[in-house]
Amino acid sequence: MKIVTAGSMLMSLCSCGQSTEQPVQSSFTAGTYEVSETGINEFTLSFTFSEDALTDIEVIEENETFGTGKTAIEKLSAQALEYQTTNLDVISGATVTSAAFKRALNKAVEMAGGDASLLNGEVPQENYEDTECDLVVVGAGNAGMVAAVYAIENGMDVILLESTDLLGGTSMDAAYLVGGSTNLQKELDVDCTQEDVTNWLMTRTGETSDDLYDPEWNVKFSKGATETINWLIDQSVKLNKIDPSLSRAHVSSDYTVAGNAMLDGLSAKLEELNTDVRLGNKASELIVEDGKVTGVVVETFNGTYSIHAENVLLCTGGYFANQEMVKQYFTEFADLNLPSDARIGSDGSGMLMAQEAGAQLANMNEGNVFPFAVNVNGVEYNTPLGFIWMGGIAVNQEGQRFTDETAKYLTVSKEILKQTDAQAYVVFDQTTFNTASATSADQLNQLMINGLIEKYETLEELAELIRFRLIS
Repeated sequence: MKIVTAGSMLMSLCSCGQSTEQPVQSSFTAGTYEVSETGINEFTLSFTFSEDALTDIEVIEENETFGTGKTAIEKLSAQALEYQTTNLDVISGATVTSAAFKRALNKAVEMAGGDASLLNGEVPQENYEDTECDLVVVGAGNAGMVAAVYAIENGMDVILLESTDLLGGTSMDAAYLVGGSTNLQKELDVDCTQEDVTNWLMTRTGETSDDLYDPEWNVKFSKGATETINWLIDQSVKLNKIDPSLSRAHVSSDYTVAGNAMLDGLSAKLEELNTDVRLGNKASELIVEDGKVTGVVVETFNGTYSIHAENVLLCTGGYFANQEMVKQYFTEFADLNLPSDARIGSDGSGMLMAQEAGAQLANMNEGNVFPFAVNVNGVEYNTPLGFIWMGGIAVNQEGQRFTDETAKYLTVSKEILKQTDAQAYVVFDQTTFNTASATSADQLNQLMINGLIEKYETLEELAELIRFRLIS
């Protein structure tokens, strides 16, 4: 039998006489097709088709962001294969990569001689009804995931809500976890105690409200940090190293930043516990009865429903993804339109929801600005802290070192804004680079891919690049 394309007919003769063979439709030319597209960075995927279906999608090469772009490719690939469709919704929290994936899929369909309309399956949307549980956790960043796992292990019936389509939140980008007297520090013979962490927290800089310098609270924080880090490691979160430049900083040799290690470890634990995780479910209102919060109203793609719970825990993060709130509260930097690494879920909705229910908001003017970052096509890339803590210096376009690079982030940021074009360069030698590479290899790779690190043999060559005169 010969295969013919849709709409054509083949007449054949056989020994028993003339007959008309029914036409056989072929949607695609079977084979594997590679497509490169650019999301946050360029990635290459292979799409395999049989004559009538999309059968496989593989990643050939990609450098998308951990937890967002990478996860979006995984989710969209699974949906395209299971439902045989190009009608894919954007993964909220990874819109750039989602759009690039859809372009790649459509290109592959064309290369296979097909038409996107042939892959028109529907991705089902889950419908939720009013329900109840012991605890509803709002926000599935690292804090929300920790809370959910801990509560389930202590016998509670938990529902974990997340407004975006991804776990991890802004905290997936946390460079390290602060703690003293942890089991890991003791195991590695690192001298950093709970008291050291408390003293660090109590160090006044003149940048933050006096409300934050509460000795009793900071002692509780230090004790809780120790317990939490020990618990996370017991939960198989791969925090296995102390940053050599900062004795209180717990990091991972397997991940670019500690937040990534937490995301992987905690999401695996949630799956192991068969947790009721509801992505794309945004808590929009607290249910208050007789002066007590008794649940939440939830918005989804298909409408709203209610969850009634004896306990409601808000883990919704900050507000830096909400420009209106930034202008209202973070006034000193609001007019600069600085890029933020806050994920889209950090929109202050949890704060506003609590305020609507009668909560008082405090210290809303407190925030942080990371000084050594650059924005490329809407994506922020941070300089590894090892560059700063282990010998790197910041210079302006006139070649002058203008600040103590190891000062508080806000202090350094303000000094950079005073410089020409509000810009600075971080200069470091090969030794510093090698040391930083030990804990920030992936981060350095992203910087180099985007041409943000330049290597020169002499200071004169470097000076020519950034157009400053050397100060002798």
